[in-house]
Amino acid sequence: MRPLRNAECGLRSENDKKKADSSAATPQSEIRNPQSPRPVIGLMGGIGAGKSLVAAQLAAMGCDVVDADRIGHDLLDEEGIRRAIRERFGPEVFDAAGRVDRGRLGDRVFADPLDREALEEIVHPELWRRVRETVAAGGGGGPGGGPGCGPAPGKRT
Repeated sequence: MRPLRNAECGLRSENDKKKADSSAATPQSEIRNPQSPRPVIGLMGGIGAGKSLVAAQLAAMGCDVVDADRIGHDLLDEEGIRRAIRERFGPEVFDAAGRVDRGRLGDRVFADPLDREALEEIVHPELWRRVRETVAAGGGGGPGGGPGCGPAPGKRT
């Protein structure tokens, strides 16, 4: 694993800052808490990358953690999301009680990029609406706005 360069971490040199100051306004994150000066940090990475470990460490230091994975799991219990999943993927991704079987659904979507994109189109709009709402309200486990842990929005390669 190689170390991240400053630019990849969002850090800028003094020269980069001067360039930014003289150019157009620096873009703002669409996910932020306008009442808090604290930054919002998104933790992204593949399965087993350590997102949950880092989120737990940040929470132990007093940061809020908005767990997008948990929100996504909760969404799978909502009728509208279940209906859309059933229409797109069929009854074989549901258990006998009518709940989404995450294992079966996962097997399917991780085997086919088009199926994964279809699931993201069903779940992500509401998931990211709730993440933004929670961050804007200062939600999470501690004071102020804080990091999010979970799937990255948008297409993946």
